[in-house]
Amino acid sequence: MSLLFRFLFHPVRRCAMKCRERYLKWKLICTLPRIALNRGIQAVAIYESVVQNYPHYKKIPECYFMEAYTYENILGNIGKANEIYKVFLANYPDHELADDARTAIKFLGKSPEEIISEFDKMNSDSLKRVSN
Repeated sequence: MSLLFRFLFHPVRRCAMKCRERYLKWKLICTLPRIALNRGIQAVAIYESVVQNYPHYKKIPECYFMEAYTYENILGNIGKANEIYKVFLANYPDHELADDARTAIKFLGKSPEEIISEFDKMNSDSLKRVSN
């Protein structure tokens, strides 16, 4: 058995990989109360540290999305939110959250009233097309 094979599949190595996965999952879960308590700067710092320190972690797309969401909705930094949403879309255009990111970019900086009026306009346009 090769040394590489023994290293990759050694029980201790597998355990360490599982522990790292659990640690990252715990770290991301801990950002949710920070967002709820309007501690967006702390939440953004956690997302950024995960992206920088664990670039191959399977939840990196979600980190980008939630970082942009936090900038938009908690910190009110529309410019930074737009930038992070675009990074997310450039790197993960087919991700399940990609449509949400596109929609968020479309409505960045708009008031709820403006968003509602755009939806009303889209609905009336679609009704006109159906009736024709």
